[in-house]
Amino acid sequence: MPAAGVIAPADEQAKAAVHNPLAPDEAYRWQPELAPTGPLSVVISASDQRVIVLRNGVEIGRARARLSTEDFETHVFVLSRTPEGQAQWTLAGVPGHAGEAGKVLDPWVAAAVQMPTAFLKHLTENLTPGASVLLTHAHVLPHHTNDGKPMTVLASAGE
Repeated sequence: MPAAGVIAPADEQAKAAVHNPLAPDEAYRWQPELAPTGPLSVVISASDQRVIVLRNGVEIGRARARLSTEDFETHVFVLSRTPEGQAQWTLAGVPGHAGEAGKVLDPWVAAAVQMPTAFLKHLTENLTPGASVLLTHAHVLPHHTNDGKPMTVLASAGE
């Protein structure tokens, strides 16, 4: 079954990849061997209460999550380092929030997303500068349709 919403992975021939949902008794899945190197892209769906982790466009992790607040809009955060070498999440400007570009993430946002402890440990151990997080109300589960406006978050002028 193809994926929905903001997650639409494709195989090498640009055909929709098969969606592999969590089993009813599965709290999370972590498979870094599917894409061993590169920065992570994390998608957190408030609507579906899911966290999806991609590396180089390949899903390597998925977890059930709980967001302790409904007060979320679409935001993108990018991990960088301060001049002192400390990790820091900053906001990227996205449509409707362009004025937030470069602002430092409020700590309450990270604390509002709860996920399995072991999954969080795997995730944080693999975060490096350049990692990004998309927090959205859009659906990522296949039984939902994406009826919102399309939005490009990151694009490359590749060869």
